[in-house]
Amino acid sequence: MVICLGIVFFGGTNISTNDSLTEVSPVLTIIAMATKIPSTMPTETLEVTRIAGTPTPSYVDPTFIMGDLVEIFGTEGDGLRVREDPGLTSRIIYLGIDTEVFEIIDGPLMFDGYEWWLLQSPYNEARAGWAVGIFLRSIDS
Repeated sequence: MVICLGIVFFGGTNISTNDSLTEVSPVLTIIAMATKIPSTMPTETLEVTRIAGTPTPSYVDPTFIMGDLVEIFGTEGDGLRVREDPGLTSRIIYLGIDTEVFEIIDGPLMFDGYEWWLLQSPYNEARAGWAVGIFLRSIDS
């Protein structure tokens, strides 16, 4: 440290003109981020088919009566399409999930080979619509 102070104090370097300085241009180094490369690349598109097909409707006397509480079941996680009107071509209002509870408020009506029930959520009156009965079961009170 004493040597450094001596050099600064007594002028250890002697640069008298700017001629000895060279112009330095800035250097920019770009480093690419590492990316993960999959070990195997897909070579073809696979077609996925559902193994456990859609349940076939059973044509029996009505299982539910007005005011019954029912839950959605058996959709294997696909959910139940609740529609504006009974029938497969009717507009879908929302998708009900397994174990979701509804009250029967009308039905059954037979359309497109299925028994349709008018459902309404006991917690939200806006969630009402028609659904196929094969994905519904009574809740024991």
